[in-house]
Amino acid sequence: MPILAAWCLTSAGSNLDDFRQALIDKTLRPLPDHDLLDEDGYPLFAARIRDLDAGLQEPQDDTLYSAAFSRTLSLLSRLMEQVEVDWPIAAPALEGTAAGTGMATLRGSDPATMSPEPRLRLQIKLVTPAEFTPDEQRQALDWLNRTVTTLPVAPEDRHVEAISAQDDATPLLLAERFRSEAGAAGALLILAADSGLCPATTERLEGEKRLFRSHRPHGLMPGEAAFAILCINQKALRFALQQPACILQRVASCRRAASADDGARPSHVSLGAATGAALDAANLTGEAISAIACDADHRSSRVLECIGAMLQHTPQLDAIANRLAVNETCGHIGAASSAGGWVAGIAQAQSAGQPVLVFNVSHAFERAAAVLLPANDDALPA
Repeated sequence: MPILAAWCLTSAGSNLDDFRQALIDKTLRPLPDHDLLDEDGYPLFAARIRDLDAGLQEPQDDTLYSAAFSRTLSLLSRLMEQVEVDWPIAAPALEGTAAGTGMATLRGSDPATMSPEPRLRLQIKLVTPAEFTPDEQRQALDWLNRTVTTLPVAPEDRHVEAISAQDDATPLLLAERFRSEAGAAGALLILAADSGLCPATTERLEGEKRLFRSHRPHGLMPGEAAFAILCINQKALRFALQQPACILQRVASCRRAASADDGARPSHVSLGAATGAALDAANLTGEAISAIACDADHRSSRVLECIGAMLQHTPQLDAIANRLAVNETCGHIGAASSAGGWVAGIAQAQSAGQPVLVFNVSHAFERAAAVLLPANDDALPA
């Protein structure tokens, strides 16, 4: 399935080139954040988008919202500004339209004999943090419904939906569902954003003993990010204003028998199975893969799981240099984690012109993998 474009807003960069290069260089990491303190007054390690602080999106009513919600909405607002400027799909263009008929007409032709007006159906899926309250979910959806009216798609051909997620492969699975939907020309815009830079969030993580501390090296370092991915089906390619960035092959997923957070010896059995299925679906062997893009962070359980799957299927790759790990650089980004790994893979496949394997390992149980092929004439029918 063609991936037409992708966008990002992260502490490592607000365009694909900077984001990808930061993941390759591996010089950026979460740092002590003097605006986010523990109960003893010491800075927590976090990855903050500094220029986001000056223009936080305020809710439209007097209801009190969490800092995490306000920052997430601001991330989405900034991201949608990029999407609107770079929107790569043309509105259907006709020579003329019969008044009130909804049919394209050529001069001197009978509208009843003409083909139906070409249409593009756009699905917009907003992936929000599972911690959002129902009111915050409604507020985010209302904001998005107002914002997307600027896209060149008729209101009756546009469907907007919000979906809760946390660390899992929801964005990839949404794309796989879209692939299976037969029908007219269609596009899928996936938006995913999350911010953990909120006292309420860090207090919750500390209460669950999941926050990074000197005595808890496998805890989470909060981050924030937003990503957008635009997929189209084959019938929609005629509306594209640019060559697809890459081609997403079928997504394979499975579930671990035990939590990756239970402290047991790391196992890559489930991830290895998903990876093998993804390679089979793409009709490739591991030797064809040029890099791994994943949502792993600094936790040894996730790092070793990725390395185990790489040794099993792509032993030619360097487990450090050839592994682009989003959460290592950007901190833990929750509902945006899976989309972040996917966008990193899109950027790498487009830049290198070689196949990239995408892993999802941030969740405690769920695992997913998929191959991204460079966009060329041979790959487009996939």
